Amino acid sequence: MYTLEEDVEEFRIDSSSGAIITTRPLDREKTSGYTLVVMAQDSGNPPLSDTTNVELEVADVNDNAPVFPV
Repeated sequence: MYTLEEDVEEFRIDSSSGAIITTRPLDREKTSGYTLVVMAQDSGNPPLSDTTNVELEVADVNDNAPVFPV
């Protein structure tokens, strides 16, 4: 089972596969990157778990409308 250690509004994690999914569009002008702490836990007895940091860099896109001089 996979979980995010902290609640981050922009992301969720699939508890079965560990896939990290955005919940809304990201904007580099607001935040250029994120550090997520992911915990993986098995179903053993006792259960074993570990965490890792996942560094995400937000790519910039040209979201400005073009302006043409007249």
